[in-house]
Amino acid sequence: SLDSLGKCFRQPCRGDKVCKALSLTITYRFININAGYPVPVEVFKESITPDPRYEYQFELTKGKAKFFTLVTRENLGTIKMIRSVSGPRTFELRLELRVMRELVVFAKYVTIIYLHVDEDLFID
Repeated sequence: SLDSLGKCFRQPCRGDKVCKALSLTITYRFININAGYPVPVEVFKESITPDPRYEYQFELTKGKAKFFTLVTRENLGTIKMIRSVSGPRTFELRLELRVMRELVVFAKYVTIIYLHVDEDLFID
């Protein structure tokens, strides 16, 4: 099911291993920036409230390494654009958050970010 904020929720699984391996949610974000924006620049952050029973792992599973990097801390994943881009151009980035307990993935959350770079130049 999809809510009004662009988040899709997986339906409950009934013992199906393939279903349980899917992410619990997929969230869609749409971001617009001007071409020539000074880099490096943070384009997206995702944070969680840590629970000491779990470990958290962020991974940028889709996105051009030439332009973006992921910086992580215990409860925070930040995608940074590291190279200036001329527009118009749109990137699709995919950030996964895995919640683990004793090295077993307990839950997975996906955020898909569509980052559009306008052709208009950034003017400071």
